[in-house]
Amino acid sequence: MPKKTISIPFNRVSIASAPALTGTAMAMHTLRDLFPDGYITNPFRIPDDCDVSRPIDLLAAMRPVVGGFGGVNVLNLQLEVTRVSPGLVGTNLAFLYDYTTPNLWANSDLQQVLLDNGTGISFAGSSFLPTDMAGILFRRNGAAGTDTYPGVVLVADSILFRYSIRCQMCCCP
Repeated sequence: MPKKTISIPFNRVSIASAPALTGTAMAMHTLRDLFPDGYITNPFRIPDDCDVSRPIDLLAAMRPVVGGFGGVNVLNLQLEVTRVSPGLVGTNLAFLYDYTTPNLWANSDLQQVLLDNGTGISFAGSSFLPTDMAGILFRRNGAAGTDTYPGVVLVADSILFRYSIRCQMCCCP
């Protein structure tokens, strides 16, 4: 099945931080190393062409403010998704993810990071319904014992939502 990626913009910062730019026009915000820091998206509806029976991935574009820290470093990232189906109370899907940074991660090296829980996918098929509304909280817990990256990281002002396109043929179920 072909895949499609859409951008879900951040709406609110969970802890105040100043925006930064990559180049002249790519808005980014900081994920600091000393305390939990993160962002919440605008609520969005699961796209009509999303095949919810297949895995869905969430990705974040990140880069360090100052690069060149040697050795293997880890960012402790937390992802929480609240999904609400019509007539139902919201359900929270959450996991922690330790992202291993590139060695000597340069501040010019924008990484598109798959936010998963160690499975290679963010959410298994059937985690969502076609009629769901969702919101995403994405943050770094720099105070966590597993977070060893000594610097501040910038994250683009949106989360990428990648999914398989539902078959549009009349013979598909």
